[in-house]
Amino acid sequence: MSKQTSNDLYNIGRMYLYGEGMATDFNKAFEYFTKASNQKHPIATYMLGYMYENGLGVLPSYAQARIYYVKAANLNDPISLYCLGLYAEQGLATKQDYNEAFKYYKKSSALGFPEAKHALAFLYQNGKGVQKDDKKALSLYLLASKLGYAPSAVNAGIMYQYGLGCEANLEEAFRLYNIAANENEPTGLYNVGNFYYHGYGCEASLAKAYSYYLKSAKLGFDKAEFNLGSMYYNGEFVDQNKDKAIEWFTKAKEHGNQKATVLLDEIK
Repeated sequence: MSKQTSNDLYNIGRMYLYGEGMATDFNKAFEYFTKASNQKHPIATYMLGYMYENGLGVLPSYAQARIYYVKAANLNDPISLYCLGLYAEQGLATKQDYNEAFKYYKKSSALGFPEAKHALAFLYQNGKGVQKDDKKALSLYLLASKLGYAPSAVNAGIMYQYGLGCEANLEEAFRLYNIAANENEPTGLYNVGNFYYHGYGCEASLAKAYSYYLKSAKLGFDKAEFNLGSMYYNGEFVDQNKDKAIEWFTKAKEHGNQKATVLLDEIK
């Protein structure tokens, strides 16, 4: 019988982790990822960190997770480099250090990881660990969006909407929000709804605004829930219905919307 390669071991570990063709067994997954990691398999090494971070078959530990992320990062695993950036940015199992976060995100971004491009853009936009540069931030958001990362399309849309790092362009903002909405990203859906409601960069349509607000609200987005409540309260596109309005305002309140909290006190 030929020796199992690191890829073989990794794939068996993955099958145990996700229950693909066999019963889920975190202990077995950890065992096989460890064997693959011992053969310097970068993704298997990352998966050990992931299991520690999420407490899958082991006690959750950011410190242990970070040890494996460092090992995988030394094997040029882009996700682990991103995770190290996140740990440095948030101060998980290490001191908070935006300069370190920038370093790790930049390495991960260079390997094509879209979430790292998004995180790097956020640091540029906010001047954390690097000099503030909205143009650079926008460029990175657009790159990440092209790689399919919907939150980056939202952030790029916001920058075009308000002219941050570029000339304000509502049509381009609308296009970017739609990219995110097509991926069922709740903020993107909400923003498309807003644009249809106000006629920003498109022809105004309360029917389409309602449709996009509803899609976003079904994902638990509080601002969309609030706007649906307002449409029912004021009878915009839908029949005026105070009970429906209160239902949506209550959902928005439960998701932390302060405007809904205040309004409920006034109308009940």
